[in-house]
Parts: sequence; C-alpha cells; structure tokens
Amino acid sequence: MKELRDARVLVTGASGFLGANLVRALLAQGASVTGTIRPSSDLRRLDSGQTRLNFEVVDFANPETVHPLLDRVRPELVFHLAFASGHPEEVGARSEMLRTGVLGTAAVLESAARVGVSRLIQVGSFLEYGSKDRPLREGDPIQPGTFRGAVKAACTLLCRQYALAHGLPIVILRVFTAYGPWEARSRLIPSAFLAAVRDEALPLTPLGVRHDFVHVLDVVEACLRAATLDSKGCTEVNIGSGRAWTNEAVVGLVEDIVGRKVRILPNAYPLRPVDLDRRVADTGQARKVLAWRPRFSLRRGLEQMYPWLKENLEYYAHAGAASGGN
Repeated sequence: MKELRDARVLVTGASGFLGANLVRALLAQGASVTGTIRPSSDLRRLDSGQTRLNFEVVDFANPETVHPLLDRVRPELVFHLAFASGHPEEVGARSEMLRTGVLGTAAVLESAARVGVSRLIQVGSFLEYGSKDRPLREGDPIQPGTFRGAVKAACTLLCRQYALAHGLPIVILRVFTAYGPWEARSRLIPSAFLAAVRDEALPLTPLGVRHDFVHVLDVVEACLRAATLDSKGCTEVNIGSGRAWTNEAVVGLVEDIVGRKVRILPNAYPLRPVDLDRRVADTGQARKVLAWRPRFSLRRGLEQMYPWLKENLEYYAHAGAASGGN
C-alpha cells in the first residue's frame, strides 16, 4: 500500500504472534517501523526482519515509560497490540493484566493524542462480547464472560472516550481466533500438527467446543486496511471468518493435510470459560468499512501453514507441552 511507504509506524507488542506477522508486512510495504518489546521478549519470530526494525524496550505496567517513547518516535500510525497473554487465575497475574492492559492502553492513547498520531489501531477481542446463538455484530452489547475479555472491553471503553474527547481517530479490530505461522506452541492448531508429525497423542477439550478461526495473514491485511481508512471517531470492526469449527473437526483437517491420523484424548484438556460460549463473527461491517473479507478458508490456511511448520520445527522444539484447548 503506497500510503504506508516511509510512514512512521509504532507497533506495540512487536514480538508477539500477531505483532511479528504485522511487522513483517509493514516492512514489506516500506514503512519505518519501531516495535516495542519487553525485556524478556523472545525475538525468534522477528529474526529475518529485525535488521530493519527499531526496538524499544517498554514496560506497559509502568505507563511513565510510554510517554517518552512516543515523544521520541513521533509516529504517524500506532498499532497497539501489547497485552498480557493467557487467561490468568492468580491475583498477581490478573493485576499484571490490568496494569499492562488498562493503564498501558490509557498511556498509549494519552501520548498518541498529544503527539498528533493520525490513526490508532487497537487490537480488541471477540471475548468482549457475550455468547449468542447468532453471529456477533459490532452493535451487540459488551458482556465479557472472562477476565481477559473484561480487560479488553475496558480498553475499548477508553478508546471510545479518547476518540470522543480528543478527536483521535481509532479503529478497533475485534479479532476472533487467529492462527498461522509463529502461533504459540500451546494452541490447538500447532499442537495438532505436531501431534500428527511426531505421531503423538493430542490432549483435547471435551468434544463440541467451537471457535471462529481466522488466518493471521488475513488479520494483518485488516490491520493494513484499517491504517489507511478515512474515518473519524472510533470505528469497531469484527475480524473473523463467520464460521465456527469444532476442535475435533480442525484436527480432522490436519489429519487430511498431513496424511496421518491423530490419536486424540477428549476431556484431557480442561475446559476454560472461553470454551463455553458461542461466538462467531458477523463480518458485514468488515466488508462494508474495510472492503475486507478473509482470503483463507480454514483448509487453505492449514495447507499454507503445514510446510511453514515443517521448516520451523526447531521453533517449537522447546516451547512447552502440547495442548489442544485453544
């Protein structure tokens, strides 16, 4: 996209799954990219692109480190992806997610408004919604059933307020279950592929758990389109496929692609609150506002991921135990 060539771009959470894929795409577009990382960040996802990426170590639990960063970088665009991982159960981990999520987002918004950022893209989550028996629409109420969803929802409310009070153009991309290259070892799809390749058993949730899977390169494309959107205020857009797949159906596709059966162990992976609800994206707003629709069906996305995974088995060699919960 020619609009991004030479643009000064800040990507928070640059070493994460989505962040690393986004950074690669921005560099390919010719953008000047600064990425934030934590002191403990694993940079393997960025190995082939990091020579053209400026790194800044930022602690989003300490918002005072955010303001000097934006003063130095003076970005035209901000992609805010930094967020604690997982679904914390311990009080300390919950507090950390609150600090990095809510206080960190508030600091990014405050600094972005002060330095005159032209647009901020906030990566939200389908977990902000409640559970419904129909596809979820952007106008549906925010009714999170998980702690992670509640913190993401709080970030959405902050975005709405800053857009209204400060005139900061914001796009919130409410991403459903992303998968693809550089996805964490603990998630369903890498776990299923590795179980097939290594002829190992796969611990799985109880049968019937469903998710709306969307390829990470489709999510990246939505981010790039959001960056060049001509809009004001706070625009909220679902990024999903519009179709739900059971975990065992996903494993079936993996079996077809690899050519080997996977011995699943139903009920061996515990159900989490995120697994209990029905959440599928209504993608009408994405088509209307971003002219976006997913390019990858689930099968095509898995076919694209398999050769990449075989070439990057070393990445998963010491990345923790397999799990099929997603």
